[in-house]
Amino acid sequence: MTMTQKKTALISMLTAIPVLTACAAFAGTKIAESPATSETDSSSSPASSLQVVLTAPENTQIIIQPLPKQNPTNSQEKNSTGQPKIQIAILLDNSGSMEGLINQARTFLWSVVTDCSKARIDGQMPRIEIALYHYGDARLHDDSGYIQQLSPFTTDLDIISEKLFALNCCGGSEYCGQALMTALDQLKWSSGPKDLKIIYIAGNEPFTQGSVSYEDACRKANQKHVTVNTILCGNWGPADDWKKAASISEGKFLQLDHNELIPDIKTPYDQKIMDLNEQLNLSAVPYGSLAEDALKRQAAQDSNTFQMNTSAVNSRFSLKTSDHYQESTSSWDLVSAAESDDFDIRSVNQEDLPDAMKNMSDEEKKNYLQNKVEQRKKLMQELDTLLQKQKEFITQEIEKQKQDTEADNLESLLLQTTRDQAIRRGYQFEE
Repeated sequence: MTMTQKKTALISMLTAIPVLTACAAFAGTKIAESPATSETDSSSSPASSLQVVLTAPENTQIIIQPLPKQNPTNSQEKNSTGQPKIQIAILLDNSGSMEGLINQARTFLWSVVTDCSKARIDGQMPRIEIALYHYGDARLHDDSGYIQQLSPFTTDLDIISEKLFALNCCGGSEYCGQALMTALDQLKWSSGPKDLKIIYIAGNEPFTQGSVSYEDACRKANQKHVTVNTILCGNWGPADDWKKAASISEGKFLQLDHNELIPDIKTPYDQKIMDLNEQLNLSAVPYGSLAEDALKRQAAQDSNTFQMNTSAVNSRFSLKTSDHYQESTSSWDLVSAAESDDFDIRSVNQEDLPDAMKNMSDEEKKNYLQNKVEQRKKLMQELDTLLQKQKEFITQEIEKQKQDTEADNLESLLLQTTRDQAIRRGYQFEE
């Protein structure tokens, strides 16, 4: 075997390890299996515990060790059970005048996810995925249409929050048609018969700007069974094309005063809610490679929300007591993972466990986590009760202060529209 052939074989094997037949094509090559050397990982699958030794004719040995197992990321998570999905893509105009829109999204988006977590279809709770784009930012490249994906579809709302708080506005050109087409082409839209797929695009400029026809984009949305809802910010702009875009894809045209200030109303429940949230964060039993970054992200997004207003705190913490949020943290928190009916502690690698659990028997681990689950349930019930009282207090105070009670904010628009379209799709909501 020449040196070139050896290099080619090595590259092939490293980049396509599962396809061992490609490596065996060389005459005289042996493929041998040897057991994994780790004694602690009894849960490893055969593929993950395989050591492959390839011996070339010149007695050159190439040993391929298995990659270490890691917690699944959102893109790796399976949906093999046929769990229905609610997919919502948010496209925000990030040009210079849209700071108010971004702030409302930071404050109220979580209320929509919390409400969606109450949805059921044929008795099943949907998997809720959010994607985020911004468009109209002059700092982006012209060949991209001043459009950027900030996050693909994910169940991790802390990632979406992180991206939202990192946004700052900058004037540019707003190409709504191209923004829609980009989201339709880039995102991994589901194809399940029970799935609900929605785009919300918000901005304040003519919908006709740019070289991509918004009508073509909306017709493509129809082909993918994606509903496009348009949100025109302000009451001065040209509305006809915003309305037409929504009608083409059987969506809804909405209008929003994006510059309406969100009042920061203090309530008698605020400090207790803060204390309970801290206890909720501390109730996690982190495991695996994702935990450290996830815990930091969670704390950072709590801190970002504290700096907004009481409504933002209520929206975010209500999400954190939802089934969806617990499910979304199960890839790094064993307490959340243990709430799943099909969770088996033996499936977790020993090295991924926290130190406090490593010397426990399987039965001790199970009992330890069950106690943690029960403690968290009580904590979340107490927090949820206070959050409802806080929400009622805020709503009553806002009604007292507002002269025009007919004005809608982003929360009320998204809540009602998403729920209506979910019901139209066959979903029911548990109250």
